Amino acid sequence: MGSSNRFVCGFPRGGHTPNPGRPLRRPGFRFLACRKKSLARQAGRAFGADDDEAVSRQQENRTSRRAPTRLKALDDQIEQVSLEERFAPVVGRLRAFRGIDTLTAMTLIAELHDFMRFDSARGLMAFLGLVPSEHSSGGKEQRGQITKAGNGHVRRLLIEAAWHYRHRPSVVSLRKRREGVPAEVVALADKAMTRLHRRFNRFLERGKARPKVVVAIARELTGFVWAAMRSQTV
Repeated sequence: MGSSNRFVCGFPRGGHTPNPGRPLRRPGFRFLACRKKSLARQAGRAFGADDDEAVSRQQENRTSRRAPTRLKALDDQIEQVSLEERFAPVVGRLRAFRGIDTLTAMTLIAELHDFMRFDSARGLMAFLGLVPSEHSSGGKEQRGQITKAGNGHVRRLLIEAAWHYRHRPSVVSLRKRREGVPAEVVALADKAMTRLHRRFNRFLERGKARPKVVVAIARELTGFVWAAMRSQTV
């Protein structure tokens, strides 16, 4: 039997007779620490620590129940802000694309602000870390994973939007929110929907992993978004 089973806080367990030829050691730091924990547990039970934990759990449960209501209120506030004159035209252009609705559009505007500061679509892709990393040596050029540099939040939103292009092109859900959007932007969004869906399936047929496919689609979607926004500033 090990020593941890024979002793409790440095003293012999009940029913165990210590070696009479070996004197008991004075309680040291380990005993004091153990005794302190024991007293703390007893004090907690005496002063209703279990009741405090129950109250804390009740508060957490109330907070979790209120969370959906609070999120709905925040969504409504963002919706109202998106209707303001300085945001509405830009949000409308972004919402013309499949996978981009009001919340994503407002986040893009807040994070990127002015799309005109990017001279090219590739410049925006590089800012979002969606371009492949490059390892060159001599005359050899080897490309690796995406750099993941720049704004990771916008990058994740565009990757989430890219998943929508695995579905066949359809404008049923887009018709209402495209009202008032310039015709050239709608045409560009339709072109993106057709092209990206075709490329999504083509990559899968080649045996590409879905995560890699959706990143490639997000990169091209970024180019289409840049083209639709290059004449607009906030």
